[in-house]
Amino acid sequence: GDNAVSVAPDYETCRRQDLPPVYRRNGSIFLVTREYFKETGTLWGGRVGLVPMPKERSVDIDAPDDLERARLILRSHRL
Repeated sequence: GDNAVSVAPDYETCRRQDLPPVYRRNGSIFLVTREYFKETGTLWGGRVGLVPMPKERSVDIDAPDDLERARLILRSHRL
């Protein structure tokens, strides 16, 4: 609707510095068996693991300026 809904109501009054770590998918790595995908039709679920990635190496490309940022990062890492 038109109202905001908290996704973490237990932490609404905490300072950001006191919050527990939070991870989110960035679409970089998905490993799933063919059988799991055939059964569920999804790449998400079952046994989920994490591969922590530094923020500067994780670029979500949602807009033209994001793509340019990714290009700059790639250019700076070439030998």
